[in-house]
Amino acid sequence: MHPGLTEQLAPAWTFLRGAQRGFDAHVPPPVPQPCPDDHALVLPLRLLAAPERQAAVGVLIDRDEARAVARHLFERLDDEISADELNDACREACNILAGSVVAAYTRQEAVEMGLPREISADEYRRLLHSGQVRGIFLSDASARRIAVTLIDEPAQLATPGSLS
Repeated sequence: MHPGLTEQLAPAWTFLRGAQRGFDAHVPPPVPQPCPDDHALVLPLRLLAAPERQAAVGVLIDRDEARAVARHLFERLDDEISADELNDACREACNILAGSVVAAYTRQEAVEMGLPREISADEYRRLLHSGQVRGIFLSDASARRIAVTLIDEPAQLATPGSLS
């Protein structure tokens, strides 16, 4: 685990949500599995010094927390948030949280980051099991879960939004 990364994720989340939240580093296992109401996202990565080597950051955001991020980012009430705004908020959360992970793990290496995209729970499970999990960062506050997972050499990135 990278020292200080949990401290970097906390202010990133405060920016996204407008509320403080801590993250704890976990050495695998357990690998976080998506719940039915979670938003599951992936952001593909490629090291420029070794372009054949891919990685990804997976993010799980529980439904209520995703809505809270959208309320904060778009300054709207819950019933005013559209499905597109909710999806945009989740992708922005993935982008920012993944950026914190990438900065901590690749301090000396140039990295190309792809675009975050939402995937199904089954795709997320396959992604987790197709590569090697390098780091897991969990935040469980008041039963609202956020999980950020760094996956090395995932086999399932040859899809839209990937870097291939």
